[in-house]
This record gives sequence, C-alpha cells and structure tokens, in this order.
Amino acid sequence: MTMIADQAKSESKDFINSIARCFSVIRCFGRNREAMTLSEVAEITGLTRATARRILLTLESLEYVAQDRRRFRLTGKVLDLGYAFLSSNRLLETAQAHLQTAGQRSGESAAMSVLSGTEIIVNARVPNARLVSSAISIGTRLPAYATAPGRVLLAQLDEDKIDSVLEETDLQLFTPHTVTQTNALKQILKHVRNEGHCFVKDELEIDLSAVAVPIYDRAHNVLAAISFDGPTTRLNAQGQQNKYLAILLETSRNITRDLPN
Repeated sequence: MTMIADQAKSESKDFINSIARCFSVIRCFGRNREAMTLSEVAEITGLTRATARRILLTLESLEYVAQDRRRFRLTGKVLDLGYAFLSSNRLLETAQAHLQTAGQRSGESAAMSVLSGTEIIVNARVPNARLVSSAISIGTRLPAYATAPGRVLLAQLDEDKIDSVLEETDLQLFTPHTVTQTNALKQILKHVRNEGHCFVKDELEIDLSAVAVPIYDRAHNVLAAISFDGPTTRLNAQGQQNKYLAILLETSRNITRDLPN
C-alpha cells in the first residue's frame, strides 16, 4: 500500500492536494529509509516521478531535504516543524514532568501517545534506564489495534468510527498472539471502554507488554493515552499490573488537574 492511499481525499474546495502530497513525501522517510532515490520516494508515496521530483526539489530549495549522489534525505531543519508543535502544546508541557515521576516510581518506560488515523504516535517518552536500546521513541508510529494505548484511544470512539478505523487498518499478525479478527477486537475495545484501562501482552512483539490508561481534559474528553511498556516477564505478574495501573491512573488524574484553563 502506498502512502498516498493514507491521505484522505477531500472534496472540500479548501483542501490543497499539493500540500497533502508534500507531507506524504516528508513522512515517507524514516527508520531504514534515511536516504532514498527519486524512484523509491515515488513508489512509497504513490506519486508520479514528476510530482515527487518537483516536491523533493522544492523541499531541497527550502533546505528541508538534501541530495547526495541522486539520493535524498531529510535535514535537521525538519525538526523546526516538530518544535513548533512541541513549544505550543500545553498537554506535552504539563505531562512531561508527571511521566518522569511515573517512570521513576515504576522502573519502566513511560510514554504518552495520541491517535492518528489507524495508528498512534508517541509524542512523549521516558525510557527505562535499564534498557540498552528501544525501537520506540518520540515520533514512533504504531498500529493502534495491537497496542495498549491504541486500544485505549480507539475505545473512546463511537461504534461507527471504530468500524471505519478497523476497516481501514491492515490487520497484520505481528506475533502468534496478535488479535486480528474484527469482531474480537470490537469486543476487546468494549471491555477497555468499560474498565478504563488496557493491558496488551506479546501482541506487537514477543516479550513486550504494556498497560495504558486515557488522559482526560476537565470536560472528560480524551486527549491522549499514557502507558508503561517493558518485558512481559515483569509486566505480566498480577501484582505488578495492579501496581503499574495504580501509578498510571494517579498520573492521569494529576495531568488533568494541572492542565491550564
């Protein structure tokens, strides 16, 4: 599936397709795709070579992209786009200190995620100091249906929207434990909505589990999800789950309390 298929075609007269295409080019770069040829960018985005070329050369002129031996890569200037969001987002500012405290209390990696289409985006993360490395970092996109924070956020949607998201999702089997049946996922989401939290074991990766809860604003609208993730051998114990869930729920309440009016 090409990335252009991920861009919802809008019939609104105010929708500017050229901007949507530009962002599809920027988003096609990532882990294992740090530098690409024009042909590779066109294939991944679903754009014609001519359109991809014009966008890449425009981004190069604006210094968001650099070219070396017919391969294109993003420059550090792209971070300006993220910084504009980070510096204006009061939720991130409020949550960061609370996530730090939660991570220290639990000894696990703490993160905050938001829903973006069929995926979640990790927009804040405090890694576990005991981990040498982790594939999950700020900006990581993960399939919502197979993750604890993703299920927490999907569970807050109305039934029609859940049906729409699941229909658009490529329900891959990441491990033998991944739930990929639509009806089973809908039942799980109903349970998550009723319980107010979610625990996922070995569905995205073997020996990786997570527990998540939602963050609300003062009007009880869901803003994001916060979670702990770590080895299943630690998170799967009932006593640990209860401990981590209590920390997350307290952290969520504290973030809501401290949000600016």
